Amino acid sequence: MEILKQSLSATKKKKNNSLKEEEDLCPVCNFNLYFNERVTQRIGLIDKKDKVLGWLCPNCMSEFDLKNNIVELFGDKILKGEA
Repeated sequence: MEILKQSLSATKKKKNNSLKEEEDLCPVCNFNLYFNERVTQRIGLIDKKDKVLGWLCPNCMSEFDLKNNIVELFGDKILKGEA
């Protein structure tokens, strides 16, 4: 009795395109904060001495510290800056 090995086809598996490889989701609203390899859509929060305090989601305006802990949920702060 001869044992035959199964031949494997050379077809490639299709990737699931419904999920993006680059996802950086907001922990509150699941807004994708990914922009590109070097830039994010997160809004940085700094003090007067230019020390980074945390970040803000541009979609739900929730504020986070540097360890992604929620500081303020669905904030209503008005963002102002000097031009």
